[in-house]
Amino acid sequence: MDDVMYWGEASIIWTIAVLATVRLVRKRRSPVDLAYSAHIVTLSLSVLVQFHDIQPGLDAITHVNGLGRWLVFSFSIASMCAFWIVVTYLTSPADDRSAGARAKMLWAAGDIIVMGALLLGSGVPDDAGAGFLVVHGENLLIIGAYLAFLAYIAAGLFDTLRRTWRYVRYTHQPYLRLGLRLVAAGDAGGLLYVSYLGATALTSYFSLPTPPGASTHAVTYLGLGCTTLILAGPTIGVWGPRLATPLRAAAQRRALYRLRPLWSTLTAAMPELRREPPRVGDSVGYQLYRYVIEIRDCLLVLESYAGKPFHDSMSPAVHAQSVAQALHAFAATKRHAAWPSITHPSAADRKPAVTRDVTSGEPALSPGLPAMKDELSHLTRLSRAFARL
Repeated sequence: MDDVMYWGEASIIWTIAVLATVRLVRKRRSPVDLAYSAHIVTLSLSVLVQFHDIQPGLDAITHVNGLGRWLVFSFSIASMCAFWIVVTYLTSPADDRSAGARAKMLWAAGDIIVMGALLLGSGVPDDAGAGFLVVHGENLLIIGAYLAFLAYIAAGLFDTLRRTWRYVRYTHQPYLRLGLRLVAAGDAGGLLYVSYLGATALTSYFSLPTPPGASTHAVTYLGLGCTTLILAGPTIGVWGPRLATPLRAAAQRRALYRLRPLWSTLTAAMPELRREPPRVGDSVGYQLYRYVIEIRDCLLVLESYAGKPFHDSMSPAVHAQSVAQALHAFAATKRHAAWPSITHPSAADRKPAVTRDVTSGEPALSPGLPAMKDELSHLTRLSRAFARL
């Protein structure tokens, strides 16, 4: 069961990584794109090699003790370095974007070299399933290098958390705001994860009681979850529209279902106000747009048969009762005596506006009404109240 959960979270990380890599390859390459590509590749390799059965397998194949664990540390710290540089570049002023990049890379390279010299030179073979502290928990130099590694990861997480949390206040793009919040959440959880690992290493070395959960896989899943959030945040432009499209379509289908009682009753009484019969190729958004326009046209006609004008500020129950009374009065009156002249708009006027998603660049169909969300909410409540009459 633990292996299934591990590979499940790892599959999510690799899927996001593949989607982001494909998008980066299609775009024109720039230094920041290359740095982020390095972050994705090293992060994916780190998750792969981190599996407890792969590390001793690498040692057995290469006949080099400690190679698997050293690759985990190397890929993890290289991924953190690349991600740190990218976040610093994107959230810094134009004249200060490369500040500290060389220091970050030198710190990371130093940790990789020192950890490699200690692990590869220890001569201690890794047992399948044995934890890092079980194998090297009594070696002072390796524990010191391990704490230096955790310090680097913690410094990167804290700085990216500070930058993303500060930058989220200055953006109004929904996808970007959500992506920054995902990164901040992953950084915050990552700091807890790193702090827990550091406390476990110190208590193990000094033979003190280890923190609760040290002998379970819960901490590993916490780290994978934080890694998923950190990777999902910057790549939200890749997977966000893919996830939002079916969710938006499902919400629009629910709205169509809720509007149908009112729409069918009104258009059955006034079939002349139907714009055109629905077509097989019509999108759900366009059908919803037609429902709203046709309901509004019918309500405008019925206003002359109601004792008072319709207002959106009316309660849904009162509004539905007024519509029902006006509909009865309309049915009892000869239509030609009070039927207003109707001019059908052209196809261009009926066509919903096409907006472009600022993050993905893909066109998204939305009704050409500035207050469509409020309009739809009001008509949905009205349709529910009308169906209860």
